[in-house]
Amino acid sequence: MFGLWIMYVAIILWLGAHLLESRILVKYILCLICIVLACMPIFFTHYSSIEIIYAFFDAPSIITILIALTFLAKTFVQDVGTLMHKQISIPLALQPITFLYYAVFGALLLLGTLNIVPWLDVYHFDPIFENLIVLGVIAVMIYSDMLMGIFLALASVALFFTDTHNILDNIFCPYLWVYSVGYTLFMSFISLRKYYEKRILV
Repeated sequence: MFGLWIMYVAIILWLGAHLLESRILVKYILCLICIVLACMPIFFTHYSSIEIIYAFFDAPSIITILIALTFLAKTFVQDVGTLMHKQISIPLALQPITFLYYAVFGALLLLGTLNIVPWLDVYHFDPIFENLIVLGVIAVMIYSDMLMGIFLALASVALFFTDTHNILDNIFCPYLWVYSVGYTLFMSFISLRKYYEKRILV
């Protein structure tokens, strides 16, 4: 549940950063209000929105929590620097191609899990073969995005310190896949718009 709260706060701050821009105090007040609302029971039930989401989708993966914590730390340090009239730049950002890879990887896992493409059902593979697939994913990520590769390696090592028995559960979850699909579609739309704007200007 704690990991879900970390992800929730990161999403609220991300939305605040894009909608409120330089209004830092307003952004954190909005974040606090959203946290309070998320704790309140909804629709005359005894469950908060966070508890309902947790019941449907379980806790986020280790990799998702690492990404959220990195974003929160980076945002907080930069905002404190802005309030102190100091420009602080932290070059910690995942490459857009990373989310494209994750969107494709998640789609393949979904096809296998739903038995649409049975031979892609990685969750029922031999553990050794499953680990080889994860190593392949880590290698691809390190080649395209060093930061994501490091996160994946840390999430894989965390398997020995958590109750998770499946390495895929540490590096993948529905939350990250939905975000990756949405981010990829959004960036594709932006790229197409810029492309056609250039064509019109030419």
